Amino acid sequence: MRIHLGGLALVVGFSLAAPSTAHAQDLDPAFRADIVKMMELTGTSKIGHQMATMISQQMLQAIKMQHPEVPARNFDIVKEVAEKEFENAFEAPEGLQAQMIPLYAKYLTPEDIRGLIAFYQSPLGQKSLSVMPALMQDAMALGQQWAAQAAPRVQDAIKKRLEAEGIVK
Repeated sequence: MRIHLGGLALVVGFSLAAPSTAHAQDLDPAFRADIVKMMELTGTSKIGHQMATMISQQMLQAIKMQHPEVPARNFDIVKEVAEKEFENAFEAPEGLQAQMIPLYAKYLTPEDIRGLIAFYQSPLGQKSLSVMPALMQDAMALGQQWAAQAAPRVQDAIKKRLEAEGIVK
């Protein structure tokens, strides 16, 4: 269990510590404020909770499959702590949310951000924001189902290719 948690922590650590291409403090303050406003309108702060939940669920599912003997209470503790820590890391002053600001600035102009703010304040924008979590949840469930159905074919194709190459028998 330590190997899986340690590996996940290492991957998350590297992704959170990765240098960004621009710095939020280098941005025009009005542009930065507009990006923050757009992120608030779109519920970006909720993404930290959603990511934490998704990552901890995937992590726990993998551990449960490999270690079914582990008591359920252990998984409850791991889930609770992992979700809290991921949320804190996302929302920290130098966390992922803060690091996303320069990414928006990299790909969108101040006019783009103002247009998105106007859209997300409109009735259609509000509707899209209200249905997006359910839509994404359904899409993730559909994607997981699709992947589960496709996995045996992919594994079989890989096995056949490795056999053809003489790598496995």
